Amino acid sequence: MSRSFYAAASLAALLTVGASPALALAMTITPNYDHPTAKVKVNGSGFGAHATIDIYFDVTDQLVVTADANGNFAKHTIRVPADALPGEHWITASERDNGQGVQKLFTASTDWTEFGFDARNRRNNPWENVVSTGNVGTLDVMWSRKTGGSIGSSPAVVNGIAYVGSGDDNLYAFDVATGAVLWSVPTGGSVRSSPAIAAGIAYFGSDDGMVYAVDATTGASKWTFSVGQLIDSSPAVANGIVYIGSTSGTLLALDATTGAPVWGAPTGSAIEASPAVTDGTAYAVSDNGAIHAFDAVTGTQLWSNSTGQSNNSSPTVSGGSVWVVSSTFNNPYILNRYRAADGDIESSANLGGAGGFETVDPTPAAANGIVYVSISGQIMALRPNGANLTTLWTANLDSDAIPTAPALANGVVYVGSGVNGDFFGLDATTGNTLWSGLTDGTFNSSSAAVSNGAVFVGGDKRLFAFALNGGDNAVYKRKHTQPPSFSRLHPNFHLKPVR
Repeated sequence: MSRSFYAAASLAALLTVGASPALALAMTITPNYDHPTAKVKVNGSGFGAHATIDIYFDVTDQLVVTADANGNFAKHTIRVPADALPGEHWITASERDNGQGVQKLFTASTDWTEFGFDARNRRNNPWENVVSTGNVGTLDVMWSRKTGGSIGSSPAVVNGIAYVGSGDDNLYAFDVATGAVLWSVPTGGSVRSSPAIAAGIAYFGSDDGMVYAVDATTGASKWTFSVGQLIDSSPAVANGIVYIGSTSGTLLALDATTGAPVWGAPTGSAIEASPAVTDGTAYAVSDNGAIHAFDAVTGTQLWSNSTGQSNNSSPTVSGGSVWVVSSTFNNPYILNRYRAADGDIESSANLGGAGGFETVDPTPAAANGIVYVSISGQIMALRPNGANLTTLWTANLDSDAIPTAPALANGVVYVGSGVNGDFFGLDATTGNTLWSGLTDGTFNSSSAAVSNGAVFVGGDKRLFAFALNGGDNAVYKRKHTQPPSFSRLHPNFHLKPVR
């Protein structure tokens, strides 16, 4: 879906389509752009006194409300169906007695906003509903576009634009539908930091020691903040604050609007991985083998604990636990599960393998109580079992190294190879390989993002977009839809009116 499509959707959402304009019917929906299963608030005016009004999502009657004596109905909530495909949909309020109504455009999207999908770093898109275990085998290259350097950054995909950093010192923005370069922002160093997109702004770090905030649509600068040392860490954005680590050994919290420092918390060693933020706590791991928890508002340290070895894994927060993978050169990988509230180790597992340069990012992914970790030519699925971790399956892939953090979406685990440029889609339940593709055929350390039925991953000097049948599939062609005719809307008489 192109940027122009989303712009048109936003404009159309402001327009009211009524069966009878003379009635001055009006309806407001909030928001008009969100993911499947999201809640949408609906209110309206101009209907008949005490009228019964059906609220439809597309052609499905979801809610029946009753207008007051002035023909108004207050805010009520409907839920976007889980199977609502990415693209344009219509919400209709129709008066049952006379069929008069008003319609508003709603856009469904499954954006991947930052390295960890969201600030909790679970690397799982729970709303993906296009690519599944049943059709992932038909993924093919939709487009690939060159950058001037190797891509160690992982992409973010928001509002029809894919963002990724490059070793040629630039952050790039690509049109999702065509792969065209929309803009690029030069920095003074390699951009290995994965961008985070929030409230129309793209945030990222650079090896020049600067944190950048640019307009997500145009690339125009909003602000910069100098850290003084190179930044590999990917930012996490939550509640109007940008959290990012640096090799200076400080976790920074910056005001998302101005870039002004809110607080800085020392960790004693470099922070190369992305922090995680949830429930008022910011978590960060440092190279000295420690994990830290800070109050997300004040920066006060809440607890700290050892991982036993060096860290290049981002913390993953899921189910009240914080998961971290650690290793030192030629030593086995260790997966630790910490209690999020106080940092006590709940369970630990020796994953084997041999740490070192070969695995660039063993950040775990988590979904449905299962944690997925890629190490040394393998990917493993583990489930907590009291103080133990039970291995559900292990998949051996045809490479000597798997440097990318896994990405989860709709029952599929995506993981890349660091030697051959191989890229795999595995069944999240069994570990069976469902699909494999190629990137540049060389060393690859970019982890994937899955959004709106497409899989985005960086190769050596290219960003790749994979889609069903290479994008030649009807699900990708929902650029514009017409509102359903009122004759197609049939009331559900089993629904009871809500006053």
